[in-house]
Amino acid sequence: MPESPHPELRPPARSRLLALLRQEPRTVDELATGLGVTRNAVRVQLAALERDGMVHRAALRPSLRRPAQTYAVTSEAEVLLSRLYAPVALSLVRELADRMDGDALRELFRAVGRRLAAELPRPRGDLRERAQAVSTLLNELGGLTEIETTEQEIVLRGYACPLAAIAAHQPSVCAAVEALVEALLERPAEEHCDRSGAPRCRFVIAAD
Repeated sequence: MPESPHPELRPPARSRLLALLRQEPRTVDELATGLGVTRNAVRVQLAALERDGMVHRAALRPSLRRPAQTYAVTSEAEVLLSRLYAPVALSLVRELADRMDGDALRELFRAVGRRLAAELPRPRGDLRERAQAVSTLLNELGGLTEIETTEQEIVLRGYACPLAAIAAHQPSVCAAVEALVEALLERPAEEHCDRSGAPRCRFVIAAD
């Protein structure tokens, strides 16, 4: 029987496919056998996962006919699939807060922000263009930000915090983002985040 021209994998099968790839790299045939679906269904899902950065093409595996392409989960996908990072990070921050005074903890987070910035390319253009690039970066990291400009200042305003799970319990973590913004813009930034409800970022940069 020919394979369906429009195969689909429902969410449970997608999760099972990722689980198989987290065990070891596999070929399309191996995935189809393991999932009990057609090869076309696997190919469609792999194409979507590749597009989303969850799966990448790994080594070619020798076979009697021709080398077979294997697929593996990306390191970025492992981070997204794990639910342990946030609890461990929050526990670490709480442990640090118990061992350090407020000023020392804030400076530690600022050092973390500067270290992160050192690993990123510097944005180019005038100050507004650079601020927009930083806003885009924060959005890619899980935030939801935009910039507001006046003659006196540029405000990087967030409607969702990429560190909300930690910032809600330990506000000093916002100093890491403050230092990150400062380092990328090479200009002082002041953190005025709103923590009255769900944390919302707000960083003010002098325009002049």
